Amino acid sequence: MTISLTKTKLLAIASSLTLFACSSDDDSGNGSSNANCNAPALIDQVAQGSFRGADFTVQGGSYRAQTIANVEQFFCSIHVKEVIGGSCAFPDFEGTDDTVIFQLSTLDVPQTITFTDEFNGVGQALNFNRISANGTEVELACGTLTITALDALTNQLSGNVTADGAEGSIINGNFVLELCN
Repeated sequence: MTISLTKTKLLAIASSLTLFACSSDDDSGNGSSNANCNAPALIDQVAQGSFRGADFTVQGGSYRAQTIANVEQFFCSIHVKEVIGGSCAFPDFEGTDDTVIFQLSTLDVPQTITFTDEFNGVGQALNFNRISANGTEVELACGTLTITALDALTNQLSGNVTADGAEGSIINGNFVLELCN
Protein backbone atom coordinates (compact mmCIF):
# COMPACT_ATOMS: atom_id res chain seq x y z
CA MET A 1 0.00 0.00 0.00
CA THR A 2 1.41 3.41 -0.89
CA ILE A 3 1.42 6.52 1.27
CA SER A 4 -0.99 8.27 -1.11
CA LEU A 5 -3.47 5.39 -0.81
CA THR A 6 -3.22 5.58 2.98
CA LYS A 7 -3.90 9.31 2.90
CA THR A 8 -6.79 8.71 0.51
CA LYS A 9 -8.32 6.11 2.85
CA LEU A 10 -7.87 8.39 5.86
CA LEU A 11 -9.55 11.29 4.06
CA ALA A 12 -12.38 9.06 2.85
CA ILE A 13 -13.05 7.63 6.30
CA ALA A 14 -12.85 11.01 8.04
CA SER A 15 -15.16 12.55 5.45
CA SER A 16 -17.76 9.81 5.81
CA LEU A 17 -17.82 10.20 9.58
CA THR A 18 -17.89 13.99 9.75
CA LEU A 19 -19.81 15.09 6.68
CA PHE A 20 -22.63 12.63 7.18
CA ALA A 21 -23.01 12.75 10.96
CA CYS A 22 -26.69 12.43 11.54
CA SER A 23 -28.02 11.04 14.80
CA SER A 24 -28.44 11.64 18.46
CA ASP A 25 -27.70 9.59 21.58
CA ASP A 26 -30.79 7.81 22.78
CA ASP A 27 -31.34 4.96 25.20
CA SER A 28 -34.60 3.81 23.64
CA GLY A 29 -35.25 0.26 22.46
CA ASN A 30 -34.16 -1.10 19.11
CA GLY A 31 -33.98 0.29 15.59
CA SER A 32 -37.75 0.27 15.31
CA SER A 33 -37.87 3.20 17.76
CA ASN A 34 -37.04 5.48 14.80
CA ALA A 35 -40.30 6.34 13.09
CA ASN A 36 -38.98 5.69 9.55
CA CYS A 37 -36.45 3.00 10.42
CA ASN A 38 -36.84 -0.57 9.19
CA ALA A 39 -34.03 -2.06 11.29
CA PRO A 40 -35.12 -5.48 12.57
CA ALA A 41 -35.25 -6.55 16.20
CA LEU A 42 -31.83 -7.56 17.48
CA ILE A 43 -30.89 -11.24 17.12
CA ASP A 44 -28.31 -12.73 19.53
CA GLN A 45 -25.85 -13.99 16.88
CA VAL A 46 -22.52 -13.05 15.34
CA ALA A 47 -23.42 -9.90 13.39
CA GLN A 48 -24.37 -10.56 9.81
CA GLY A 49 -26.38 -9.03 7.07
CA SER A 50 -26.20 -7.71 3.54
CA PHE A 51 -23.79 -5.02 2.33
CA ARG A 52 -25.11 -3.54 -0.92
CA GLY A 53 -26.58 -6.88 -1.92
CA ALA A 54 -23.68 -9.13 -0.80
CA ASP A 55 -24.37 -11.32 2.26
CA PHE A 56 -21.75 -11.25 5.01
CA THR A 57 -20.88 -12.43 8.50
CA VAL A 58 -18.75 -10.00 10.51
CA GLN A 59 -15.02 -10.76 10.27
CA GLY A 60 -13.92 -8.75 13.34
CA GLY A 61 -13.02 -5.10 13.44
CA SER A 62 -11.06 -2.46 15.27
CA TYR A 63 -11.34 0.75 17.25
CA ARG A 64 -8.82 3.49 17.90
CA ALA A 65 -8.62 6.80 19.72
CA GLN A 66 -8.49 9.95 17.58
CA THR A 67 -8.32 13.56 18.65
CA ILE A 68 -10.55 15.81 16.58
CA ALA A 69 -10.73 19.52 17.45
CA ASN A 70 -8.92 18.77 20.74
CA VAL A 71 -11.57 16.20 21.74
CA GLU A 72 -10.72 12.51 22.04
CA GLN A 73 -13.14 10.29 20.13
CA PHE A 74 -13.08 6.62 19.21
CA PHE A 75 -13.25 5.57 15.57
CA CYS A 76 -14.81 2.11 15.15
CA SER A 77 -14.82 -0.16 12.11
CA ILE A 78 -16.73 -3.44 11.78
CA HIS A 79 -15.25 -5.60 9.00
CA VAL A 80 -17.69 -7.34 6.68
CA LYS A 81 -14.85 -9.01 4.74
CA GLU A 82 -11.70 -10.84 5.78
CA VAL A 83 -8.64 -8.57 6.11
CA ILE A 84 -5.93 -9.64 3.64
CA GLY A 85 -3.27 -7.04 4.45
CA GLY A 86 -2.60 -3.45 5.41
CA SER A 87 -2.66 -2.40 9.05
CA CYS A 88 -5.31 -2.21 11.74
CA ALA A 89 -5.78 1.49 10.95
CA PHE A 90 -5.91 0.93 7.18
CA PRO A 91 -6.84 -2.71 6.48
CA ASP A 92 -6.95 -4.08 2.96
CA PHE A 93 -9.71 -6.35 1.75
CA GLU A 94 -10.20 -8.30 -1.45
CA GLY A 95 -11.93 -6.05 -3.97
CA THR A 96 -13.54 -3.01 -2.37
CA ASP A 97 -12.90 -1.94 1.23
CA ASP A 98 -16.34 -2.50 2.80
CA THR A 99 -16.83 -1.64 6.47
CA VAL A 100 -19.53 -0.50 8.86
CA ILE A 101 -18.17 2.57 10.65
CA PHE A 102 -19.21 4.71 13.59
CA GLN A 103 -17.67 6.92 16.27
CA LEU A 104 -18.00 6.91 20.04
CA SER A 105 -17.40 9.93 22.26
CA THR A 106 -16.51 7.67 25.22
CA LEU A 107 -15.87 4.01 25.95
CA ASP A 108 -18.43 4.03 28.77
CA VAL A 109 -20.17 0.70 29.30
CA PRO A 110 -22.99 0.23 28.75
CA GLN A 111 -23.98 2.87 26.23
CA THR A 112 -26.66 2.82 23.57
CA ILE A 113 -26.81 5.05 20.51
CA THR A 114 -29.79 5.36 18.21
CA PHE A 115 -28.96 6.42 14.67
CA THR A 116 -31.25 7.94 12.06
CA ASP A 117 -30.56 8.14 8.35
CA GLU A 118 -31.64 11.77 8.11
CA PHE A 119 -28.84 14.30 7.74
CA ASN A 120 -29.06 17.08 10.34
CA GLY A 121 -25.40 18.12 10.51
CA VAL A 122 -24.80 17.17 14.16
CA GLY A 123 -24.45 14.04 16.23
CA GLN A 124 -23.16 10.62 15.24
CA ALA A 125 -23.60 8.39 12.22
CA LEU A 126 -23.42 4.71 11.42
CA ASN A 127 -22.42 4.18 7.80
CA PHE A 128 -22.01 1.29 5.42
CA ASN A 129 -18.77 2.59 3.91
CA ARG A 130 -17.16 1.42 0.63
CA ILE A 131 -13.76 2.60 -0.58
CA SER A 132 -12.73 1.62 -4.10
CA ALA A 133 -10.50 2.93 -6.87
CA ASN A 134 -13.51 5.04 -7.96
CA GLY A 135 -13.84 6.82 -4.60
CA THR A 136 -15.85 6.47 -1.44
CA GLU A 137 -19.54 5.57 -1.22
CA VAL A 138 -21.35 6.20 2.05
CA GLU A 139 -24.72 4.67 2.91
CA LEU A 140 -26.28 6.21 6.02
CA ALA A 141 -28.11 3.85 8.34
CA CYS A 142 -30.73 3.99 11.06
CA GLY A 143 -30.91 1.64 14.00
CA THR A 144 -29.40 1.01 17.40
CA LEU A 145 -25.90 0.15 18.60
CA THR A 146 -25.06 -0.84 22.17
CA ILE A 147 -21.58 -1.11 23.66
CA THR A 148 -21.89 -3.92 26.20
CA ALA A 149 -18.33 -4.55 27.45
CA LEU A 150 -14.75 -3.33 27.43
CA ASP A 151 -12.26 -5.99 28.55
CA ALA A 152 -9.48 -4.25 30.51
CA LEU A 153 -7.02 -7.10 29.88
CA THR A 154 -7.50 -7.66 26.14
CA ASN A 155 -8.84 -4.17 25.24
CA GLN A 156 -11.64 -5.85 23.29
CA LEU A 157 -14.75 -3.70 22.85
CA SER A 158 -17.97 -5.72 22.53
CA GLY A 159 -21.43 -4.72 21.50
CA ASN A 160 -24.43 -5.38 19.32
CA VAL A 161 -26.03 -3.55 16.45
CA THR A 162 -29.15 -3.63 14.36
CA ALA A 163 -29.18 -1.14 11.48
CA ASP A 164 -30.83 -0.64 8.12
CA GLY A 165 -29.03 1.35 5.41
CA ALA A 166 -30.74 3.93 3.25
CA GLU A 167 -29.92 1.83 0.17
CA GLY A 168 -30.92 -1.56 1.64
CA SER A 169 -27.78 -2.75 3.44
CA ILE A 170 -28.42 -4.32 6.85
CA ILE A 171 -26.47 -5.54 9.87
CA ASN A 172 -27.81 -7.42 12.90
CA GLY A 173 -26.04 -9.10 15.82
CA ASN A 174 -22.99 -9.02 18.09
CA PHE A 175 -19.48 -7.79 17.32
CA VAL A 176 -16.06 -7.61 19.02
CA LEU A 177 -13.52 -4.93 18.08
CA GLU A 178 -9.78 -5.06 18.77
CA LEU A 179 -7.84 -1.99 19.95
CA CYS A 180 -5.72 -0.51 17.16
CA ASN A 181 -2.66 1.33 18.49
